[in-house]
Amino acid sequence: MPSFLYFQSITNYKMCMPATCNTCDKTTWKGCGLHVPYAMDSIPKSQWCTCKSADGSLSEYPPKLGTGIAG
Repeated sequence: MPSFLYFQSITNYKMCMPATCNTCDKTTWKGCGLHVPYAMDSIPKSQWCTCKSADGSLSEYPPKLGTGIAG
């Protein structure tokens, strides 16, 4: 039988999902970071968040909710 801590870690796991950027009001993602394509691939790119990654890294997807800077 799984331990309580195992069950708690599973239930606290947040799969990625679309979210609205607080800066540009377009769609970005929130969650663990392992399922970004799942969260974003059904959203037209014209509706994607236009913010830049705060650390300057480039990605084919917008930055995680709350981490981007206006761009």
